[in-house]
Amino acid sequence: MLSPVTCAKIRAFRDARGWAVYHHPKDLAISISLEAAELLELFQWSGPDAECLEKRERMLEELADIATYAVLLADRLGASLDEAVLEKLEKTEAKYPAESMAAEKGLDRYEVLKAKARAEEAEALAAKMSNEDAPDPLAPLKNAMPALVEYARFLKSHPAGAWTSASNDRIYFVQYAPETVRIWAVLDELAKVFTKPVLDGAYPTTLPSYPDAADLAPLEPLSLLSLLIGILREERRRDGAFLSAADAGIFSRIVAALEAKC
Repeated sequence: MLSPVTCAKIRAFRDARGWAVYHHPKDLAISISLEAAELLELFQWSGPDAECLEKRERMLEELADIATYAVLLADRLGASLDEAVLEKLEKTEAKYPAESMAAEKGLDRYEVLKAKARAEEAEALAAKMSNEDAPDPLAPLKNAMPALVEYARFLKSHPAGAWTSASNDRIYFVQYAPETVRIWAVLDELAKVFTKPVLDGAYPTTLPSYPDAADLAPLEPLSLLSLLIGILREERRRDGAFLSAADAGIFSRIVAALEAKC
């Protein structure tokens, strides 16, 4: 990992230029993705050459950019990159024990273990949700409602974000307001509780593209939540999707329908 001295120099470089105000998690994540794409581009059209060692210096430059943005993202999240890597490594070691990953078994064994881990997670979730003594299954959603309602109020007088461009005016993206990024974190936490199979099963498929209050009123809370998380998923596939839904009032109408039921 990068040394504390190197990480401190990266933060100092950012602070000396006043760039921290622009370093929202989404923008830093975009930067990591773009730099990773530039690293990948070095291997384009290399044919059977999987090493491209003549480009080693350029690889290291792109790798340095990726590591720099990773440090800045961890700093913005208030996290230790070392701790995050070690925690993830501990989980991965448990999921793929060395004794089960002998070289001769190759990727086949990896895929078996991966499928097994996912099946165990699904079974654990099913057991949790079917437990008759479990608390109100909608409790996490109800607990999140104040944040969702407050954000809907925010949208009445503020935009969710605005289109902007990189310094070379070649890459355009939406710079979202901090309030928007925070509500994404709320939705991400709900998506961990109400997982994709649950939400996909509740997702309404007959709604118009721009549903009004009457369209949303008959829907159950999980269906409404699936719409909110669906907007966020679409944003991660297509930059600006969340902004469009917020500007059209769709997000706020869904929250209002949820508030009436929760």
